[in-house]
Amino acid sequence: MVTVPEWTDANDWAAACAPEDCPGVCIGYRYGRAPELFVADDQTVGSMFTSDEMRIKCRFFVAVGVADYRPLHKSNVA
Repeated sequence: MVTVPEWTDANDWAAACAPEDCPGVCIGYRYGRAPELFVADDQTVGSMFTSDEMRIKCRFFVAVGVADYRPLHKSNVA
């Protein structure tokens, strides 16, 4: 049992199955779990030439969604 202090009403409750038994939430990665890295390291052009800066761009796509509604339940009691 996990208590959530942000829920102020003591009658509201939620339940979830163990993810090993029945996953309810899925996470999807684009291009795998490693991020894409882009490096601007050409020494003759751009900021590497003028300011001795190496610019690095990191791109990571993640999507999270409900895969199945059955392992997740929430009850709001009036």
